Amino acid sequence: MRHDGWAKRDGPLEIAYPRYAIPSHTASGGAAWAWPANYTQIVDPTLESLVPHEVNMAIGFAAITTGLKQIWMEYELAIGAAGSEVVIARYTDAYMNFMIAPGPATQNLAAFGRSVPIGPTEIPAGSRLSHRVRCSEAVTSVAIDVAAYVTGYEGGNVPLAYTPYDFRDHLAGVHRAALDISRPGNTYTTITGVVFPNYTGWVEDTAVAPADLIIVGVAHWPVLAAAAARGVYVQIGTGAGGSEVPRRVVHCALLSAFRQGGYQQMRYPVFVKKGERIALRCTGFLGDIRFKLIWEAM
Repeated sequence: MRHDGWAKRDGPLEIAYPRYAIPSHTASGGAAWAWPANYTQIVDPTLESLVPHEVNMAIGFAAITTGLKQIWMEYELAIGAAGSEVVIARYTDAYMNFMIAPGPATQNLAAFGRSVPIGPTEIPAGSRLSHRVRCSEAVTSVAIDVAAYVTGYEGGNVPLAYTPYDFRDHLAGVHRAALDISRPGNTYTTITGVVFPNYTGWVEDTAVAPADLIIVGVAHWPVLAAAAARGVYVQIGTGAGGSEVPRRVVHCALLSAFRQGGYQQMRYPVFVKKGERIALRCTGFLGDIRFKLIWEAM
């Protein structure tokens, strides 16, 4: 019988661009549905061949004028020299905003995290990677800001799937999985971040995994607003204190001037065995940041 696994357990950790740096920001501009004059560069050049599988975004909307607005945004990821970019991924999202009775300088701000599966298609080493965003409203009415990490694996070095849990069986309900979170209610795993590329020490999230788990995502929220754009890499590890093994890296984008949290969903979730201890550590955010894990318990 062929087993079609989909979660990872061992193997290489994920890499991202920008690498050990704040996420790349791009913003809408001009008339409705108009692209900005240029793409915003993410990296030039890439250091290795990259097979991306997700873009982890923070999306911010600033409504400048009053009334009901049904807003579309469109995002593109591209490779190629400036002026000769070739789109390799395109994404769209929608949002509704309603603002009444503003003051003389009022703007209605909203921001959230979003993980978008892309590709996978190999990007050769030495490539220039860039992105851009446009909006269905003119920038004088609504402005959109996107911060993004492009996540993937080095070409040819993708981890093997953990096969004991078959994906088709899972979707058929054979595993009787239940979606849950690691810390319900007003409880969090709080970590005080350090500058890239240094990692903090490991902080326990779950002392004993209650069942075999497929961790599918991470919710995050910075306790203090940062003065500038920040991002955070969080590693998920298992093992006794002092012997933790990193299993997955999640690259969480944050927007400047927002106390913006979000949910980053993993296209390649991570498998944790029943009874294992789960811990987190992070790099990049200069302040306290709170985390909750989202998992399917088997």
